[in-house]
Amino acid sequence: MRVQAFIPDWDNPTTDAELLYRQLSEFCPTQILKRRNVASAYQWQEMLEKFDADVALWMMADVRLPNMKEMFPEMMRLLSRPDIAIYAPFIDWQISMDASRPQTYGAIEPEVYEVKINDGAMFAVTSKLLSLLPPFIPEDNPQCCYYTTFMAMYARRNGLKVVRDYRFRAKHPYGSSWNCCEGLRQSQVWVANLPSQDNDEMMRIFDVARMMKESI
Repeated sequence: MRVQAFIPDWDNPTTDAELLYRQLSEFCPTQILKRRNVASAYQWQEMLEKFDADVALWMMADVRLPNMKEMFPEMMRLLSRPDIAIYAPFIDWQISMDASRPQTYGAIEPEVYEVKINDGAMFAVTSKLLSLLPPFIPEDNPQCCYYTTFMAMYARRNGLKVVRDYRFRAKHPYGSSWNCCEGLRQSQVWVANLPSQDNDEMMRIFDVARMMKESI
């Protein structure tokens, strides 16, 4: 199984793309994306243009994962299963209910849970799932807000799992990479204009996530 790693970068005191490049290059071919200081969707588009392997590992330049040596072979092992399409470690600022109470979704292995919603800071996705997604249009949702939720929805629709591995904890400073309010506004317009099946399913996911948070 061939893996390519991609690092979206931008000017911020919290980012260190060169550090991540050195770390990831020990395990797989790695690129720092050339489109810097642009909305996330344009960086994702560049990744899609350059990706030609079996798995794409996406790791924002402000993420830190101290135990990559232990996580990488586990990521490879789990993604070699034909029923898993997205793998991610736990992101330490996640506040969604599936982060705080993973047992809600059921473990596929000890400390590895299937989840409905995942974070976009760091994850690995198979070429199989990417090939199932509709054409990517960055102008529709420039900040890519909730795009990982959209990918997860397509994974489940095609009988594939999205998993989060709680054995590995990545650090990510909340709010350093995007304008949250503007991203949410853009995503609302994007979801509203999705085909009816996709729109209905996305809204159900949001409703479930909202009810779960309120039950904490």
